[in-house]
Amino acid sequence: MTQRLVVIGAGMASGRMIEHLLDIGHREIALIAGPRSSSTGRARRAASLAALAERGAPVPEKWVVE
Repeated sequence: MTQRLVVIGAGMASGRMIEHLLDIGHREIALIAGPRSSSTGRARRAASLAALAERGAPVPEKWVVE
């Protein structure tokens, strides 16, 4: 039996999710990234904030939680 596996990093997935939300018209997007003590949480936060900044959709700091 042949199995296929697709692996995507947490940062990439978070960035793509943000891009999708912006593409369908959302403009007020909060972020729950996970703990900053984990590499996954840091990757989600960085990628999400970068995607928002690239599209000119800043997020208030109070909307970003762990």
